Amino acid sequence: MRAIQLSALRQYLALGGTLALLSGLTGCAVPAPVTPAPRQAATGSFYTGTVVSVRHVGTTANSTSAVNQVMSALGQPPAATQASAMEIVIRLADGSVRTFAQPTQPALAGLSPGKRVTVTEAAETTIHQE
Repeated sequence: MRAIQLSALRQYLALGGTLALLSGLTGCAVPAPVTPAPRQAATGSFYTGTVVSVRHVGTTANSTSAVNQVMSALGQPPAATQASAMEIVIRLADGSVRTFAQPTQPALAGLSPGKRVTVTEAAETTIHQE
């Protein structure tokens, strides 16, 4: 009986030693390298070009009054007048043509065909004279 106990004891000691060795090796493992997150590219675009045409767009006085007459006949409040805007056609440096609609602003008052401009498209599109 004593021989069986010694044999079982040796097996337990061998198993315990193996476990101790394995747990020691895991503590020595080389950590995985940390890779930085990739940078996100800036969103938006920047163009340079030449103004091809500029025109004012928006509602005319006649169309506003006609809409208001219809609204009045239906018992509704008059329609709000729409703010005027500018439609600007620009030939970009790569030869393509883009059309932009911008609210009428004092900064855009001097735009005319042939003027050089820069266009920045991001959350809002802005056009600046060079």
